[in-house]
Amino acid sequence: MVEKFTTGDFILINGVLQTKHSLFKRYRFEFKSQNLWKKRMVKPLTGFLQATLNLTMVHASNEEALKVTCGSLVLARKVLYSLISHDLPEFFENNMASFMGASMIYSHTTLPAGPEMTRIRGLEHLKSQVFENIEIYPQKYDDEFSSYMAEFMKEIWELLVVTGK
Repeated sequence: MVEKFTTGDFILINGVLQTKHSLFKRYRFEFKSQNLWKKRMVKPLTGFLQATLNLTMVHASNEEALKVTCGSLVLARKVLYSLISHDLPEFFENNMASFMGASMIYSHTTLPAGPEMTRIRGLEHLKSQVFENIEIYPQKYDDEFSSYMAEFMKEIWELLVVTGK
């Protein structure tokens, strides 16, 4: 399934991500499982997240493209959450700066509001998933996350102020 990430076909990719999410989410509530990491999902998922982030920036003015890429990023972030729910894979720990930097980009991204709110909903759903993922780090991986804590607290506060009621 992982090889499908390189196809560029987001319908196929979203299907793969939805399947992975359905399979992996059960591990969030069970004992630690090396099966998640043995599937060699970590490195391809990281590459996919970065490539899709780049596509999101390139197509920021294309509402249809944003719906697809934001949807893919939400699914990928859900898979990521499952992967880090019990332990921090070594690859994630070694590439923490990349993950945190991408997370900050997602949280900073704003799009102009149009008559249709679908673009905003997709982005807000992505931001929500990013912060859900970030929430696990200080709870379980405080040592690895401590240098990012102040920046994310500031970002969350600013997002809350901008969002209002």
